[in-house]
Amino acid sequence: MIQRTRESARLSYRATTVHSFAPAPLVLRNRDGLSFGSFRGGLPALELGTSARGRIADFLGHKRWTYCALASDELFVGCAVVSLGYASTALLFVADLATKSFLFDESFVGGPFATRFADGGSGCRNATFTGKGVSLSVGDRGMALKVERTKRRSEVSLQVSAMPGRQAPAMGAVVPVAGGFANATEKRYCPVRGRASLGQRSFTFDKALMGTDHTRGVLARATAWRWAFLMGRTTSGATVVLNLVEGFVGEAECCVWIDGELQALGEGRFSYDATRPLSEWRISTTCGSVELRFSPFALHRETKELLFVRSNFMQPVGAFSGTVRVSTPQQRESQTTFFLENVAGVTEHQDVLW
Repeated sequence: MIQRTRESARLSYRATTVHSFAPAPLVLRNRDGLSFGSFRGGLPALELGTSARGRIADFLGHKRWTYCALASDELFVGCAVVSLGYASTALLFVADLATKSFLFDESFVGGPFATRFADGGSGCRNATFTGKGVSLSVGDRGMALKVERTKRRSEVSLQVSAMPGRQAPAMGAVVPVAGGFANATEKRYCPVRGRASLGQRSFTFDKALMGTDHTRGVLARATAWRWAFLMGRTTSGATVVLNLVEGFVGEAECCVWIDGELQALGEGRFSYDATRPLSEWRISTTCGSVELRFSPFALHRETKELLFVRSNFMQPVGAFSGTVRVSTPQQRESQTTFFLENVAGVTEHQDVLW
């Protein structure tokens, strides 16, 4: 079961009513304030404006990140670029799905100017992290990752680009944040193709899937959440991409895409042992539509105990199995059960004081 630590007690729980998606707003903030809600379609530029707390408080609470995941038959890749305002961090891991092990796993830290975010609105966002021997670029149009070989790390090169054609609708959510101001997040996925090399091994991607998470917020100093994200196919061959969170933004961003059709879900519920993150996780939703088992095989972990910052961040990589029940366009009045078996993805345990 989930370990009820002091940090996890900060998770906020919401009602069991499933939200609905409204059309995405043309601007995030107008004269009446921010456009709060859950939205179908990409969000405009993630400009939150200034809160009543003042510019200094907003600056200290301002956080921004882009996370990209790549799922192919052979690999699962996770990459994040994060701005904390006063510092920058990034992570990159490459997991071999056959051997169930990491081929590469490392975190990077830089100054406040090591990251750059370009925000042209829906479908035109990108984030970069640049450090010694490291160049990471992730966004809606693809990933370009380069890590030079040193005594302590292997060489990594990966480049994928989004394939043209019909794209599934993005999901956006804008919510107020207790103890902070507000948070805006957009999730999307698309088929990609490209190639990668790790040391002596080479990989080619043809119609792999890439998922992207763009988030910007003025957050509370103490923040916690649990997250699950998967990409693959159901046993019947349908494309499935699922995004669930417990705490933080909560139900507003919980959703699943089945063959490109976006469906709202209730807030996630996570049952696991935080002291043994590589043991089995159980994941469900308040609406009862999701019942999944997650079997992790590798763990990216970061623990920080600094003067003003403390964090416990765990992101296991593994496989999801179970069921997802949703309505389909052909059967709006009933639900169809989709079965998942060994679909690649990640879960996340995040408790941070920043």
